[in-house]
Amino acid sequence: MARSSRRLQLAFPITIVVTLAVVFLPADWRLPWQRDLAQIVQFPFRPFYDLGNILAARLRPAPSLLDTVSPDHRDLATMIEERDRAQRRFVAEHQHLLELQDQLLQLQQIPPETLRAVRHPIVARITRRSPDTSLGLVELKLPSQLAAAVWPDTTAVYAGVHLLGRTVQQPSGNSCLMLPVVNRASGFIRARVFPKDRPLADGRLIQVHPTGTGAFLADVERDVVFVGDRVRLDDPAWPRSAQAMVLGDVQSVDVNDAEPLRNTITVRPLFHVSQVATVTLLVEGRPESAPGPTRRGEP
Repeated sequence: MARSSRRLQLAFPITIVVTLAVVFLPADWRLPWQRDLAQIVQFPFRPFYDLGNILAARLRPAPSLLDTVSPDHRDLATMIEERDRAQRRFVAEHQHLLELQDQLLQLQQIPPETLRAVRHPIVARITRRSPDTSLGLVELKLPSQLAAAVWPDTTAVYAGVHLLGRTVQQPSGNSCLMLPVVNRASGFIRARVFPKDRPLADGRLIQVHPTGTGAFLADVERDVVFVGDRVRLDDPAWPRSAQAMVLGDVQSVDVNDAEPLRNTITVRPLFHVSQVATVTLLVEGRPESAPGPTRRGEP
């Protein structure tokens, strides 16, 4: 009996210590189900959270600029508030102008031969990224009048010629999901590598695959590919508008330990989805009766 009571006395402090240890763990170390469990536990208390916020707002109102000046200077405070609102509108319009200029620049950088195969070049804004990895699915905001024109496997590029990925599903409302080309779910990709000093020469066919670190790997013959060579897409599994788009430049060339007569090259893209705010979707026309392209596996 004494032993069981002693265990009960130790259970509470042990539980407290374990709870504190879990709380202070880095976010990357926590188990995936802990967040869901926390949401379940907090759900019954949400009405009390709202009530507490309402009471706090009543007992301690939010500060106002008028409260910081004397009654003789209320007109001045009103003018300051109007000035701040005007400045905000000016900054917002200027930001919108910069966004439109960036969209126009993206469209102007698309090669003419690519535009001939494209029905709608759409500049889409990235609105949500994967919280777990910079290489995961991203959500794109589409213009409402053009959202219905986007379908799975629509090519996404940046700066006109740099391949970033392609869409993986039909749009939901005015948004759709895009899978970055550097995601492992893209699988093996056929490409051509072009010498940096002869960018218009006949390229050499290679097969690259994403490493999951934002780069590609490929095995090639010795002394045929060098650092700085450019790698472009040449894969019939991708849409026509994606062909010859830039996958990246050769960053390193190392001897393949398993096959000493071959090299392993690392191809690094010049732009990543995590670095940009918008992408250009190259929407190609296809008959309505034609079956849609098969969606590849998601991460």
